[in-house]
Order: sequence, then C-alpha cells, then structure tokens
Amino acid sequence: MNTYFKRYVVGASILVAAIVISMIVQVEVAPPDHTRLILERSNRVFISPPCFNQAVVSNNLSDSTLKKAKELEYIADSACTEQSLTAVHKSILLACLEQIGLKESSWNW
Repeated sequence: MNTYFKRYVVGASILVAAIVISMIVQVEVAPPDHTRLILERSNRVFISPPCFNQAVVSNNLSDSTLKKAKELEYIADSACTEQSLTAVHKSILLACLEQIGLKESSWNW
C-alpha cells in the first residue's frame, strides 16, 4: 500500500474515533453568565423567563443576566426558576457546538 493512503486511513480513523468519543462522553453544562433573567427588585429575587407567568411580582422589574443577579446576591423566586437554571448533562460534541454558536443553548430564552 501507498504511504499516503496509510496516513489518510490513520488520520480518518483518528478523526472518526474522536467524533464518536465526543458524542458518547457526557459533561455537565451550567447556564452561561449571559443567560437572560428578570430581576424583581422589591423582593431581591430573580425569575427565569419560562417561569415568569407563575411568579408573583411587583412593578419593580428589570431585564438582566445571571451574572448580574449573582453580583447583586439575588435569590431564585421559586423552584421553577431553580430547576430551569439547573446544570444539565450533554455530550462533549453538543456542548462544543453550543459554545461556538452552531447550536442553540438550553438557556436561550
């Protein structure tokens, strides 16, 4: 066999193995700091958008991020918000695709 062909086969095999491994191995992915939240400033709590209709809120609301809510030391308003911001297990491949923007994140509200 030709040495170029052998190198091609070895390279292709390594690439296929890397892709298969990245689809099998799971990692824990937490919501990014830029995840959109609603701050309820009167009670110093934050609400995730999927849980907003269930929340009891005042008129003192603002749109913000998870990072800002942590900085202000706000707490989650309900179990719904806590669950919506819980880290999830995903394959390395899906986590990488979300990180570079080729796949929509679970927290893209």
